[in-house]
Amino acid sequence: MLTVAATQIKNALGRFLEAAQIEPIVINRSGRASAVLLSYHEFERLKAIEEKLWGDKAQQAVKQGFLEGKEAQQWFDSMQERFNAGS
Repeated sequence: MLTVAATQIKNALGRFLEAAQIEPIVINRSGRASAVLLSYHEFERLKAIEEKLWGDKAQQAVKQGFLEGKEAQQWFDSMQERFNAGS
């Protein structure tokens, strides 16, 4: 993973936007990691993983009796729709 200073990003944003298509870039500010620049595709992939994880956890909670009722089912259905829309 590439690590660069924030001033380098400021001075050559286009170059780093292209590089982020290949791998995430850690941006340092004042000598410390401050942010990560990554491709939109990678962002969407990570978001889908997170939504699937939370959907699976909700489904498990329903099965174990922690969630019940119509409201819980509506929430679970909406999470499932979000996950399926991202696929």
